[in-house]
Amino acid sequence: IFFLDLPTLYAGTAPEGGVDVSCGYGSSCMTVLGESFLLYALEGLAFSLLLVDTLQKCLHARRRFRRKHFLSYKQGDGNDVAVRRLKDLLPGQNWFDKDQPDKGTQAMINGVLGCDVFIAIISEKYFLSEYCKLELGIAIREQKPIMVVHNVNSPIKEVLQWVPQELAVLKDIEFRPIADDDEAIIQHYASLLSKCLDSAAPFRAPMPESVQIIVDKYAQPAEVSNAGSVA
Repeated sequence: IFFLDLPTLYAGTAPEGGVDVSCGYGSSCMTVLGESFLLYALEGLAFSLLLVDTLQKCLHARRRFRRKHFLSYKQGDGNDVAVRRLKDLLPGQNWFDKDQPDKGTQAMINGVLGCDVFIAIISEKYFLSEYCKLELGIAIREQKPIMVVHNVNSPIKEVLQWVPQELAVLKDIEFRPIADDDEAIIQHYASLLSKCLDSAAPFRAPMPESVQIIVDKYAQPAEVSNAGSVA
């Protein structure tokens, strides 16, 4: 086809063999058209793959921001304000006992069963509380993703001493600080929120016997959730 020879014509010379005005099999026209078609096909495929990847990322981000977090803490042990701030900052539907119309034991168990990420806000008396150990025990039994956080006012060496030996496996989780004053919040909460959104790996560990006794005392064996279903 003649426009394929325009550069030659502009140079002031005639193309060898004259101007090709045919577009039959084996002609330069068909060669160029074939290459163009292949290029467009590859571009279309790349664009389609990009759309699929973008859609998957959007769906994943949506699931992350719709996660349900269960906030487990010991009331009156120095963390009430910090836990409230954490609850208000976390996206999604978060289980916080003071906001629940039903604060009974079964409602608490259902909250753990229905959560996507279990957040243990540990304090000096956390592991002395039967209800806190019940919540943690349900989370372990259901293999919920578990985060462990503590008030930044307590040194990490002191915090680690609060964890009983039978639950020492929790020390394998990176402890994250929370705070109840604005300056500390700015410093610590960004990384904490990112960690909350990324935490999706089921926590798998043997159930300590003392915790199992508490779980058996309050929870029915038939209570089962979709453990490890977080995306």
